[in-house]
Amino acid sequence: MPINFLMLAFYKFAPIEAPKVLIKEFKSFFEKLGAKGRVYISEEGINGQMSVHKDDLEEAKAYLNQMKGFEEMPIKLQPNSVHGFEKLIIKYREHLVGLKDPVDLSIKGEYLKPEEWKELLESDEDKIVIDGRNDYEWEVGHFKGAEKPPCKTFRDFPEYIQKIKEKHGTDKKVMMSCTGGIRCELLSSMMIKEGFSNVYQLEGGVINYGNTVGSEGWDGKLFVFDDTCNAKSDTYYNCANMDCNKLFLACASCIDAHQGCCSEKCMTAPRVRVYEPSKGNLPFRKWYRYFEDKSAS
Repeated sequence: MPINFLMLAFYKFAPIEAPKVLIKEFKSFFEKLGAKGRVYISEEGINGQMSVHKDDLEEAKAYLNQMKGFEEMPIKLQPNSVHGFEKLIIKYREHLVGLKDPVDLSIKGEYLKPEEWKELLESDEDKIVIDGRNDYEWEVGHFKGAEKPPCKTFRDFPEYIQKIKEKHGTDKKVMMSCTGGIRCELLSSMMIKEGFSNVYQLEGGVINYGNTVGSEGWDGKLFVFDDTCNAKSDTYYNCANMDCNKLFLACASCIDAHQGCCSEKCMTAPRVRVYEPSKGNLPFRKWYRYFEDKSAS
């Protein structure tokens, strides 16, 4: 399929005086551009993932970088054959990343460029490699030597940091990575506050590493096996059974055969969302939307 769209991932912690005003401006601009995605804006800054048509890429980037304080905001790109999101959501969120308590972002770990990260990863130095993503993302693939985080959501990480401290102490070098980098901004600050003195974070996250270095140093190459047929797959789906909604891996053949469900039992459940193969692994639409569409047709 032709590559007609670009996925944009961007974030920056920088003060915003009137986030709700900015939200209205964002909506007006990106709706006209036909963009889709999720963008969260608060007094802390901006965190967004979005897809735009390739012809609109430069206009979108220029708009994002024209804001005061966001001129140098990195924008990471991934090509895609279709829109990566079903719709455009731009809304206020008090904290850009879901934590109960505020984090002091005036302290943070030392950035490592992908090449520097690779070099340190391959060294024999005594170090801890921390994956700032969730446990199921680690299952798909991770840096060699990275511990599997016992975390279903980001709110579980403060407790995980305490466990790391109890197990390893605070003197070892700590290398941490996450998908795009934003979680590591917070995690590195939290670890320094807990007494860790040598904390390093991967600049631009795994996305930047993959674009710059490739898969060297990566264990699993982003592949795991579908439990049903043992075919290689790196695609997660939410079960179409609304009362299950389990996150599971599946290859293209199995997801079609099970109509978006994780098991045959879920296929016969009373509240199963309609499976739409053309949408690939995009999130399922909410149940009530089907009834809205049906009544409108």
